[in-house]
Amino acid sequence: MLSNHGCFRAYLHRSKHENVPDCPAGCGTPEDAEHVFFHCARFGQAREELNVRLGGGIESETIIQFMLEKEENWSAVSSFAKDIMTKLREEEQSRRKAREPETITFRVMQRRLTDFWKH
Repeated sequence: MLSNHGCFRAYLHRSKHENVPDCPAGCGTPEDAEHVFFHCARFGQAREELNVRLGGGIESETIIQFMLEKEENWSAVSSFAKDIMTKLREEEQSRRKAREPETITFRVMQRRLTDFWKH
């Protein structure tokens, strides 16, 4: 997550896997790790719960300090990041399937025909 690699639209856009880099929440901001973790409205409720657990003041400048204070803080931040990445991965897979249903079907048919003609 810290490297900005993964299912962030900004990263996928740079690598030509996404048409636009912007967050789907309509804020006009590129969807990168910092935006998703600290600002994105889609994860606002989970972020607020994390903020309450850690005692408030979560920002990009303070998150590492919070994580290093206590093991439970580390676990809470890690769990939050994992949940976000899982959700982003699911969204990206859904978009990919919606964009390429014919390609997926064609590949399956191609494999089946190849297997058929081998026998």
